[in-house]
Amino acid sequence: MTNLVKGKTQKQFLENKLTQLLYIYGISGQEERVQKYLLRELSELNSEFVKQDKYGNIHAMFKVGTGVGATLHLNSHMDTVRDVKEDKYIRNDNGVFTAVLPDGTRGILGADDRAGIAIILTILNFPPKFDGMIKVSFYREEEIGCVGSSNSDLGFLEDVDFSMTFDRHGSSDIVAGTWGRPFCCNEVGNWLEGLAKKENYKFKMVEGGLSDAYTVSENGINAINLSVGYYNEHTTREYLVFKELYTSLEFAKLAISDLNRVYDDFSGVPFESKWIKEGGYNNFGWDYKSDYADEIVTNEGFYAPVAYLYENYGIVTDGAYEMVMTYDEVCDLMKQLNGVKEAMEGATQYKNMI
Repeated sequence: MTNLVKGKTQKQFLENKLTQLLYIYGISGQEERVQKYLLRELSELNSEFVKQDKYGNIHAMFKVGTGVGATLHLNSHMDTVRDVKEDKYIRNDNGVFTAVLPDGTRGILGADDRAGIAIILTILNFPPKFDGMIKVSFYREEEIGCVGSSNSDLGFLEDVDFSMTFDRHGSSDIVAGTWGRPFCCNEVGNWLEGLAKKENYKFKMVEGGLSDAYTVSENGINAINLSVGYYNEHTTREYLVFKELYTSLEFAKLAISDLNRVYDDFSGVPFESKWIKEGGYNNFGWDYKSDYADEIVTNEGFYAPVAYLYENYGIVTDGAYEMVMTYDEVCDLMKQLNGVKEAMEGATQYKNMI
């Protein structure tokens, strides 16, 4: 017999939540509507508790099965990039989601990271076979440098054995770390790649960009970030493939069901792993093509470069490229940029004289 929640199958439930979430406006710093939606959704479930920390991040805990086993942490972020428009229309063409603006042009969809929230809500309503505790975090202001997770209640993570972030483009990535910083030990990666191969999934461990998995792993917790089927995030060419989102849900539930078999063998978060070398960073863009894509996106920037401070490092990113810089490197870059600026101004003045 097919399990139904609110009259919907698991697939219908996921699609319904995704659509609802895509329509909720909530750019970085203005997540109030998303917070209200999630507090209502979580209050309808049989949780141990639901709370907001001082920064506005939402946390909840659930006993699954006997409750005796691993403690799992699931997380995604509530905000979208600032250029998402409130008056967009969500179009679903045979399972490919896009955003259309009133003038008929494409807009930013905001599936980054509404897709991740939809997966977590579906897991909570259609839990896998698992004995243990599931902790959930929905973070604010990820898009401006993981600000919400950096200001989160760290005590909530103290007993977590494994954390899954749902915030990666594409259909088959398990992000193992970024900027030469592993998120997880080799045992985690070997387990997940072995599980994927055994069950005929295409998921592989890769190096990726910044996400809340970075912040979680800084607390010594083995973490990964899983692809959730969106592409061209932060751009008006963004789209999401529902079939790929659903596959990510199925793989996540498979991993959760298998977690108790392996989690005691996990070692601590290392300085290097099989996939991430200390001090290295190889994700300077990517080439990918979904079965549903009409073009290949190759090493393109997503928006005008922005810079911000993260811990003691300067971060410069355009959505595809990310540079982590020390203070001295920032000073040196500023000198070079000032030189370029002066040269550009001189060239402009010369053209105006002709």
